[in-house]
Amino acid sequence: MEKTIEKRNEVRISYQIEIINLLRKGKRTITEIAKILGVSFTAISRIVDELVKTKLLKYSNKKQIKTRGRNPSFVELNCDDGVVCSIDCSSFDVRVILASLDNSVIVEDCIPDVKYMDKELIRQLEIIIKTLLEKPEVNNRKLLSICISSPGLIRPDSFEYVTSRRLKESTIVNPVSYLSNVFNVNVEMHNDVRLGCLAELKFGSFPKRPFNGLFIHVSFAAGLALVFNGKIYKGSHNFSGETPVYIGNDDITKESQWNARFFSIWEINQAIKRYKNLPVEPFNEFVDLEKIIEDYKNGDPQTVRAVEVSAKRNAITIFGLATILDIDYVVIEGRVLDFGQEYLDLIRKDIDDFSVSDIRTRILTSGLKDVGCAMGAVYQACSMYFRDTIENSTRERFNVTNFVLEEKYRDL
Repeated sequence: MEKTIEKRNEVRISYQIEIINLLRKGKRTITEIAKILGVSFTAISRIVDELVKTKLLKYSNKKQIKTRGRNPSFVELNCDDGVVCSIDCSSFDVRVILASLDNSVIVEDCIPDVKYMDKELIRQLEIIIKTLLEKPEVNNRKLLSICISSPGLIRPDSFEYVTSRRLKESTIVNPVSYLSNVFNVNVEMHNDVRLGCLAELKFGSFPKRPFNGLFIHVSFAAGLALVFNGKIYKGSHNFSGETPVYIGNDDITKESQWNARFFSIWEINQAIKRYKNLPVEPFNEFVDLEKIIEDYKNGDPQTVRAVEVSAKRNAITIFGLATILDIDYVVIEGRVLDFGQEYLDLIRKDIDDFSVSDIRTRILTSGLKDVGCAMGAVYQACSMYFRDTIENSTRERFNVTNFVLEEKYRDL
């Protein structure tokens, strides 16, 4: 009997997930859903009715096209029941977003100049989330889930830091458990680069078909995510996404932090300081990017030199990875794009200079600018709520208290 229940679960849940993912792209009629999924109208109607009862979906009869006769009945995500929260710690400015289940940003706030994830920051986040929930735009909707985007290696089971530049010395803090207890909702924390890659897959420049690619985040620090056959590669221990950081006193790392050969904005700043014989700053100190961009555009020799070295170093890394992995697409994201098209032209030119043949990899820029990590957390927070609701409804339907969705139904 247990195997029969598992089989029924598998079929029903598979269609539930497919229907929800389809409606995340916009409302559809049941006829359209049935045709796309290759399932009978009756079967889809039954599954949609179940999802409407869980308040994940709702019916609407808004006429989208001018036709005679009865208006078609549309199905869409139910964005009236609650909101999700995204916390993006990928840069010095920590962004907090409340969004609806269709990924639309409702309200947001920012904590500027944040260096470390400590108790003070977590208390600030608690206050900001509570304040945003009181905004009239939220319209008294309840908080459904929270997803945190943060640099570092993060355990996939407990969402605790293994290591991160967000931690100061031996400071140990778990924002997931704290916010979960305060708001009584499911909270997850994921590597910021992987969440940025997720957003690029769902909303950005990556093609909407299976492919192999690289997502490269270059801001004040740098990171890399691999995409194999359209899916984000997790790694053997679920830690992929964070590039290794080496600190030492040899010729390569002297007065610098060598970050997997990616030349980040922090390293551009360090190079400028060295070229001008100025004291270099320790890692995690603030960088005045606007000043660097202004000096670059005004032709300051040391700044231009540092930016050109950055482009060449990043081109070498991109070319090497693209060649070794034989990938289709590279998407570059992060504040390094603030240097403009000229910076990308330098990278492409350097790649052409390195290559002995025409490189087949397409070098693209992110369409999300600097909000990729935040929007990836929004998308994942929505997925968390969809997943939890389906799990709970399945437990109630079959009276199975320990049922959990399989890993394949999770986006990260």
